Amino acid sequence: MATVEHYKKKQECDNINRLLSYIKEKGSVSFTEGKAFLNVSSVTMSSYLKKLLEEKKIEHYYVLEPGKKRRKERYRIKPENQDKVNAQIGKYEAIKFIEGISNHIYVYREKDGKAIAAFISQIDKEISGFSRKESQVKLLSII
Repeated sequence: MATVEHYKKKQECDNINRLLSYIKEKGSVSFTEGKAFLNVSSVTMSSYLKKLLEEKKIEHYYVLEPGKKRRKERYRIKPENQDKVNAQIGKYEAIKFIEGISNHIYVYREKDGKAIAAFISQIDKEISGFSRKESQVKLLSII
C-alpha cells in the first residue's frame, strides 16, 4: 500500500520533471515564472531549484532588464548536461504516456544504467493462448 510520503515524493518528482520540461521549452525561466507554472509555494520552488542546481542540471545567471537597475536571476539547463536532461525528460514523458493508458499493465525497471518499459493494454483478452494471469506473468518474466 502506498503511503502519503510516497505520493509526496512522486508529486515532487513530477513537478521537477515538469519544471525541467518548461525550462527546456522556454530556454530560461525566472523564479516567479517557474513558481506560477507549477502553482507551488516559494519554499517548494526554492527546494526544487536547489535540488536541480545541486545535481548540476540547471544553472542560474543574471540579466539586466531594460529600464531597470536591478538584475533579475534566471535559470536555464546547463549546456554540458543537455543530453542528460533530455533523456530524463524523455523518460518522464514516456512514463506519463503509459500511465495515461486506461486498462493497462506496465512495468518500468532500470538495470545497469538501461531503462526498460513494457506495457500491455486491453489485458482482458487472452494473449497468445495464455490466460490473463499467465499473460501478466509472461510479460514480467520477459523483463
